[in-house]
Amino acid sequence: MKITYQILSVLIVSLSVTTYNQASPRYESKVRIPNQVSPDAGLTHFIEGLRKIAVARDLREIEESVRNDFFFSRDFGGVFDAESTGADNFIRALSLDDASLAPEYRGTGWVYLNELLSAQSFQKVASSICMPANAVPVSQKRPDEFWLSWGYVHGTDVFIRRSPDLQSEPLTSLSYEVVEPVAGEAGDRVKGLDGNGLWIKVNTASGIKGYMYSSFFRNFQQAQLCFRQQNNVWKISGFIGGGD
Repeated sequence: MKITYQILSVLIVSLSVTTYNQASPRYESKVRIPNQVSPDAGLTHFIEGLRKIAVARDLREIEESVRNDFFFSRDFGGVFDAESTGADNFIRALSLDDASLAPEYRGTGWVYLNELLSAQSFQKVASSICMPANAVPVSQKRPDEFWLSWGYVHGTDVFIRRSPDLQSEPLTSLSYEVVEPVAGEAGDRVKGLDGNGLWIKVNTASGIKGYMYSSFFRNFQQAQLCFRQQNNVWKISGFIGGGD
């Protein structure tokens, strides 16, 4: 009787582990980061300097930090002007000229620039090095347009929980995998029930719905800040707009 009870206990534990970790995916859920690189000491130093410039909101220093042939990809707002200097185009792209903005918008561009400069991942894009690195789905079974409404988990063993609460039951854990913001809540950050952090409700590739910390969520079309040397000096070479 004791042996039977032990066998039954093992089966129950085994079943619960399988149920927690696996629900058969509807398609390949992993993502990869192509052309990922590490910045050299010179670029790292340049980025640290840009962070200080962003905090000081020093427009003149920014002007000196942009390449003459600055590019702007995914310019949905039609901001880029081929007749303008690279510095002017960059300043317009990120709305850094506070004097040209309404009072309620002043400083927002500098905050955004600082956020971009805080990224920890880099990738080669054409002849530039850009940050943050953008991931792409491993799956080739879906058209690129399908993934525009999806994002991915940027991290390892990130819990998807039943409710936005650190004490809530983990439904599964994901590592660099696609997730879809739940319809009606796409992009929304929800204050946790425990008062800690911001959460986003997502649907996993295996059909599990739950909440994850929004700091681990990334879009596939993140904005990127790019760098390239000019006369052996690191400069801002371009900006790739984000969005879907």
